[in-house]
Amino acid sequence: MRPLKLTLSAFGPYAGLETLDFTLLGDSGLYLITGDTGAGKSTIFDAITFALYGKDSGKDRRERSFRSMYAESDSQETFVELTFLHQGREYTVRRQPEYERFSKRSGKNTLKGAEATLLCPDGTIITKKTQVTEKIVELLGINRDQFKQIAMIAQGDFLELLQAESDRRREIFQKIFDTRIYARAQKLLGEEAARLMDQQKSLQGGIARYAAGVQCPDDSPLAEQAALARAGGLPTSQLAGLLEQLLTADEGEKTALTEQQAELTQAMNELAGQISLEQERQKSRQELAAAQGRKITLEAEQAAARQTQAAARARQGEMEQLQKEAAALEHQLPDYDRREEYRRQARTRAEDLARAQKGLAGLKAQREQLAALYTAAQAEAEPLQNAEADRVRAEQALKEWQARQERLTAAGKNWQTGARLLRQAQAAYQQAEAEAKQALEEYDRQSTLYRQEKAGLLARDLKEGAPCPVCGSLHHPNPAPPPAGAVSEEELEGLRAGWEAASARAQKAAEAASAAKGRAEQQAAALREEMANLPAEGPVPEALPEQLTAALARLAAETQAAAQALQEAGQRAQRQTELNAKLTQWAEKIETLRTRVENGERYCIQLAEQEKAGAAALAQLEETLSWPDGPAARAALAEKQNAAKAIQSAMERADQNAQRIAAALAGAEGVIHSLESQLAGAEPMDLESARARWAQLKSRQAELTAQSEEISARLIQNRAALEGIQNQSAQAAALADRLQMVKGLADTATGSVSGKEKVDFETYILRSYFDRILRQANHRFLEMSGGQYELCRREKSEDLRRASGLELEVLDHYNGTRRDIKTLSGGESFLASLSLALGLADVVQAAAGGVQIQAMFIDEGFGTLDEETLRLAMESLIRLSSGDRLVGIISHVAELKNRIEKQIVVTKTRSGGSRAEIVCG
Repeated sequence: MRPLKLTLSAFGPYAGLETLDFTLLGDSGLYLITGDTGAGKSTIFDAITFALYGKDSGKDRRERSFRSMYAESDSQETFVELTFLHQGREYTVRRQPEYERFSKRSGKNTLKGAEATLLCPDGTIITKKTQVTEKIVELLGINRDQFKQIAMIAQGDFLELLQAESDRRREIFQKIFDTRIYARAQKLLGEEAARLMDQQKSLQGGIARYAAGVQCPDDSPLAEQAALARAGGLPTSQLAGLLEQLLTADEGEKTALTEQQAELTQAMNELAGQISLEQERQKSRQELAAAQGRKITLEAEQAAARQTQAAARARQGEMEQLQKEAAALEHQLPDYDRREEYRRQARTRAEDLARAQKGLAGLKAQREQLAALYTAAQAEAEPLQNAEADRVRAEQALKEWQARQERLTAAGKNWQTGARLLRQAQAAYQQAEAEAKQALEEYDRQSTLYRQEKAGLLARDLKEGAPCPVCGSLHHPNPAPPPAGAVSEEELEGLRAGWEAASARAQKAAEAASAAKGRAEQQAAALREEMANLPAEGPVPEALPEQLTAALARLAAETQAAAQALQEAGQRAQRQTELNAKLTQWAEKIETLRTRVENGERYCIQLAEQEKAGAAALAQLEETLSWPDGPAARAALAEKQNAAKAIQSAMERADQNAQRIAAALAGAEGVIHSLESQLAGAEPMDLESARARWAQLKSRQAELTAQSEEISARLIQNRAALEGIQNQSAQAAALADRLQMVKGLADTATGSVSGKEKVDFETYILRSYFDRILRQANHRFLEMSGGQYELCRREKSEDLRRASGLELEVLDHYNGTRRDIKTLSGGESFLASLSLALGLADVVQAAAGGVQIQAMFIDEGFGTLDEETLRLAMESLIRLSSGDRLVGIISHVAELKNRIEKQIVVTKTRSGGSRAEIVCG
């Protein structure tokens, strides 16, 4: 199935009528559904699902909520129409949901019912909602839930499926693959095991209940033994023998009673037949008397009918004369209609001639008016012949002044920037110079102090046992004290290095300030060069900033003047263009009017000639007609026809009445003859005596029936007891083996076998589906992850006490390790869930019989991918969309807008609704 065209009217966020022509997207490849959040991107798939199945793609909601709250008017209908291609044939389905809208007639909201139509390729139209849905399911081979799983990849749902625990994943697959039948099998096995155990407990009680129901007559020699059985004192092995003896005795007595009842029934039937025959004869005698009286009455009616028939036939000549006159008048009726048509044509020609003459006068006046306007426009256009050249020169002058203004502005900014940088460089130099001077002064002071206090400094470094650098002694009993504030030789060297570094920084700052000064002077020279040759107004200021301000003001004034001149020149050029266009247009119209005037004059002459010929034909026709008009002629015709019909109807009624009476008389005579034949030789019977004898026989039959029913009740009760005891005894023998077998099956099916992995029957089936999904998913996941990752089902459960079988982990081929699926990054999780979703779609499609769904939608998730991951995902989706499959990505990621040329762009309007447009390239 591939969508060709989708039309939405007041549906969801789409306020107006939106039509999406999917053929513009081609037969295969990727396209993007993009737009603002909440604009209605996913609604496109909802609309396709609603058109096909009468429900949207999400959770079921009431149809009334499909009506757009932004609908442009109350009269606008809410509907979805989808044209799709299936197996090379085109179908169109249209659905209207149930919704409320305001009625101007009643002044309140009224409910508009849901409707659905399906147009098939052979022209057949299906109109009922349920029948349309059934036909769609028959065509596509899948229901709505399967369509969603195959055609819509909702990223959030499949990320949940990827990261779910085994129990949650089991619930999801249960809904998708509808494995309730296997869970039902598990439950039935458990229930059967429990039932067998209960049956085992109740078998002995059942045998006792059967024994308590043994029936036996009080006068039977077996009555004492039967009472012992009912009390539960007779062994089970003797119960069957007792019951067989009781049954044999009752069956013999029942046979004798049956023979007596048969003889009695035969006697009753013979007597009942004689009574019934006499009743029928009495009825026939009454019917014979009635038929003889009816014959006398019909003979009198027949004589009167023959007289009426003769009188009616006497007027046949009068009827034939009226029919002849009516035929002649009817033949002349078209001449009356033709006369009225001639009169109407005469009136029409007169009106046409008057209108033509009036129109001709108007055309002549219009031609003269346009000629005057043409002359005036020529006079106005004469002085504007060079207006376009003037406009071009004014435009060039404006561009030159604007360019000078831009150059001066740039030069001024450069000069200002250079002056600022010069001030910063000079300040930095002054700071660096001051720091270098301060470092030199500190170095000179410490150097002087160091030379003055050399002994103290040497004494400060003496250590006991180490030779003195002056005398070589190892003992230092009285070293000189170190000077206050003196530094060591290393510290003095550090001060010298600091002074040299500060001097170097000051030198660099001086060089930078010098360079900045040179650049500033060059920028100032460039600024003065730009200000040269400007139009002077008054004395030129001495300072450069004031010169720049004045120059900019002069350039702004010149630019404004040039813009004003361009505007005026443009207005003159535009007026020249308008006048030239009008002159050309009016010249064409004047020529057209000239032709129309000539044609109008010829047409008026033609109409006048037609009017004269029509008047002559009308006068000739009126000479042949007798009646003033057609209605009068038709009235005379109707009068003659009605008179003839009245005579003919009277004749037909007289004939029919005579025939009816003759037939009734013949019928009465036949009945009399038949009844006389039946009653010939029959003697009357005494019915009262016969009925009394039949009542006596009936009473005896009731007595025998009561006795027989009593015996039958005992037979039924005792047979049931015998059969029940025998059956339950046999069941008791076979129950132990069956209970053992069923209990083992139940424990296996529910995964309750001790020490084994807890995998029930339904989970085993779900594992099979899961493995098929993973095989399909890994074809794509390996491609998208560059061969690194593969999804795997965990073979062994970590806890034998928990239900298991659907745990998921990822195999990393780069290091050969298996790890939890939740360790994947966000982008990797997206690729894994996308692969899982596509694998699920493949399995569901195959499970549905390999149905052909040539359109797929993928909803969001691409925003978490880096550039390389996005590239791999896109390459996989491009392969997925090859052949004859069209894949739509629902996303607002900017990178996808640059990668995918074919797009459906959904935008929100200022009025609150949304619009959708297909953009290709």
